[in-house]
Amino acid sequence: MINVQLSSLSIGKKGNDWSFGFGGKIINHIAIPGIEKFVPNVIDIKQFDLGAADDIDLDIGMEWPNGFKVGDIGQGGSSTIPVDQSFGDIMSIRAIQIDTKVDTKTEISAVLLGTKFNLGPVNCTIEGLGFETVIEKNDDDNGNLGPLDVTLGIIYPKGIAIGLDTDVFRGGGYLFFDRDNNRYAGAIELSFQDQFTLSAIGLLTTQMPDGTKGTSLLIIINTKFPSPIPLGYNFYLAGVGGLIGLHRTTNVDKLREGVATNAIDNILFPVDVINNISRIVSDLREIFPPKRDQFLIGPMAMITWNTPALLTVELGLIIEFDDPVKIIILGVIKAGIPNPEDALIKIQVNFLGVIDFDQGMISFDAALFDSRIAAFTLEGSMALRMSWGQNPDFALSVGGFHPAYTPARHLKFIKMKRLTISLMGGNPRLTLTSYFALSTNSVQFGAAIDFYFKVSKFKVIGGFGFDVLFMFNPFRFIAEVRAGLAVKWGSTTLFSISLQFTLSGPSPWIASGTASFKVWFIKYKARFNKTFGEEKQIVLPDINVLPLVIEALEDSSNWKSEIPANRFDLVVLRKDDELGEDEILFQTFGTLTVSQKIVPLGISIERFGNSNPVGDKLFEITDVSMVNSMDESSMDTDLIREDFIPSAYKDMEDADKLTAPSFEKMRSGFIASGTNEFKTEWGINRDVEYEVIISDVHNENGNEAGSDLTSFGVHQSGYYTPPAELFNHFAKGGAVRNSALSRRIRAKSIINNKKVNMSSEKFVVVTKNDLKIYNGTFLKGTKAEANEALIHAISIDPTQEGKLMTVPEYKTK
Repeated sequence: MINVQLSSLSIGKKGNDWSFGFGGKIINHIAIPGIEKFVPNVIDIKQFDLGAADDIDLDIGMEWPNGFKVGDIGQGGSSTIPVDQSFGDIMSIRAIQIDTKVDTKTEISAVLLGTKFNLGPVNCTIEGLGFETVIEKNDDDNGNLGPLDVTLGIIYPKGIAIGLDTDVFRGGGYLFFDRDNNRYAGAIELSFQDQFTLSAIGLLTTQMPDGTKGTSLLIIINTKFPSPIPLGYNFYLAGVGGLIGLHRTTNVDKLREGVATNAIDNILFPVDVINNISRIVSDLREIFPPKRDQFLIGPMAMITWNTPALLTVELGLIIEFDDPVKIIILGVIKAGIPNPEDALIKIQVNFLGVIDFDQGMISFDAALFDSRIAAFTLEGSMALRMSWGQNPDFALSVGGFHPAYTPARHLKFIKMKRLTISLMGGNPRLTLTSYFALSTNSVQFGAAIDFYFKVSKFKVIGGFGFDVLFMFNPFRFIAEVRAGLAVKWGSTTLFSISLQFTLSGPSPWIASGTASFKVWFIKYKARFNKTFGEEKQIVLPDINVLPLVIEALEDSSNWKSEIPANRFDLVVLRKDDELGEDEILFQTFGTLTVSQKIVPLGISIERFGNSNPVGDKLFEITDVSMVNSMDESSMDTDLIREDFIPSAYKDMEDADKLTAPSFEKMRSGFIASGTNEFKTEWGINRDVEYEVIISDVHNENGNEAGSDLTSFGVHQSGYYTPPAELFNHFAKGGAVRNSALSRRIRAKSIINNKKVNMSSEKFVVVTKNDLKIYNGTFLKGTKAEANEALIHAISIDPTQEGKLMTVPEYKTK
């Protein structure tokens, strides 16, 4: 029985095409009697009842000659009909989804959602199985339904899950099909007689991100032992596993996010794989996306301590190659005291370590997850960054950074959470937070306590906290303390008192802040600023820097002979250990570099570390020449840059030190160009000659050869110098050309080895009103060099003071 309540009726005509439709709602239920003719006898059903459906809206129409549709007339639509019906103990259906699409033809599909089958110990869930109908007009009126062509088809399922529960095996499996995106996934989780548990997850993609065809595969397999294997000292091996990825890479940023969200646990030893498969597959796809010619491999292990296990450590080591090369260490530490099942103290720490050789960075991240001490919840994160590439830097944080400090962007710190313990949750609420951090020029720490209590519409809110910042060069101390308490009725403040206090020093000590209180509508605020202690002008000791620069340039350790890329030092006639104290070994096809790290070149220094520079303050290398007995000529040079700390050479405000990069690439020396054309008196040209030897195993009389080589017919026939054309022909078949090294060099493609190199950020001098580059000799360089150019421009034209500034180059585009 079908009861339908109509709410609308429409009839329309466009050209020669008519359309009509109605909208309404199914009420009561849908019942189809006599369905027992179409189902097995084992199902005792006389009527198929879809159940109550009071909330099902219908919008059904027909457009002649295009066909039927569901949804808005002319646009198609989608309707989901909840079923939640079981057919005995064998089959159940959760819902039916009907989709229509109306264009030049009408497409109608009906998909079963959540279809389950139970056959003894085996249960199966099929997602997305259905049927589709395509109705298309036939202008010749000879379709399979007169003026219409009707095509029926099967919609294959997108997911199939199978469960098994026997005395021997217990577990399940899952298959996922996404043919539209060429993505497939599978998982299996089996327990064999409670002796071990095996789980495996696989992702398959048949199309690369650039749209080209290609197979990308990720497989994670692990097994757990109900009876762990003893390792000694009360440690046990509780599980092993591994990961392999073909044409897959690692998204380190997503992996860092997974430390806080616990997605990292889905990589190592996931729990209840089948029920959590949707999230596991989603995490793995984001963390290990496809990438051509990139591969992953990694072992995993689970180690426990004590019986029962008070401590569990899950570890994984993933190596990614071939370009870039990364080493990734990930793990989960879980502790439950006095026992994991009924733990008063529960601690879980997720951590991740990455060595990225391409970026030149070591990073470590860790986060507390689902942790508590008795009823007190614990949260927090920590991170370490150390880079040695183009932007060397260092920073360590436990719980975050000082509010005034912003880490350098290239360190890629994710959002961090303060170390937090909730002594009381809900109402009342008492929360403690803290943090500690180190950077190249600062120490930072702080803590806070917050209180909340509500009774009816009354609320009491209070807090106390402090932040402290130490800077080393020069030494500076800044501390801020804040406290407050408020009583509210709803959103109205009945009473409040607050204090904000800042102390800085030490030469002199400066205390400033604000105190205020409020009673109903009466409010009072007071500000104070107090200076005490002896005001000292820090006088730096004088130092003459020029002798130090000259000494560094004369130091042979700062002179290097380097071989260009894809060139090899195949023959060495003199060893490094045979060189004199001031000698370097130089290849004529190589390059010569000279670099010092005393001061940056081309920058007028204002300080030298903790000293005051006297004498020369601007240093340049104006000419480079090579002198020997055969040739004396000036050489072309290119710049060499090293990492310098800006605040070690320039006077900077405290705020500028916090926002300035820890290191900047500044000029430190030169690299001699055209060194392969150097003429030296030691160059010697040699002619290539072949030594000709004729050998025969028998002597002229056919007798056995004696011990003398001449009895074998071996004799020297002299030396032979072939013409150039013949020599080149011989060289192609020689041992050198056919060596593994030679073949590898020739096989390298210039195009395939092209890389995108990100240059460091450049700064320019611009006019403030229009951000146009200021006319002058300086075009772009580091921030320190741009500041130097700004000072120079104002010294030449004092009227430009206040009208010029330095900005990153991209802001002028």
